[in-house]
Amino acid sequence: MTKKALVSGVTGMGLDNGKLWFKKGVYSGKATAYYSSTDDAAVLAILPNSIPPIKISENIAQVSEQSFTVAKSKIHIIERNLVKGKNSFN
Repeated sequence: MTKKALVSGVTGMGLDNGKLWFKKGVYSGKATAYYSSTDDAAVLAILPNSIPPIKISENIAQVSEQSFTVAKSKIHIIERNLVKGKNSFN
């Protein structure tokens, strides 16, 4: 397992001289902090609607249909018992 940086509450990000940087609010949004990482990747929790989508290209993804066979289940029910009565939730 590869360990990567985790940054939550991200409201902005970018790349500066090969370093990833992240912007996030601190002190209940009263201040802004900037963090950077020298890793080539990081795990981000981005606040909704805080970063606009980036258009990378005009290319449209190609969709292709694939068929496959699912193996028959090896699980067999040997016995089934239905228990009736009161439970602690009633």
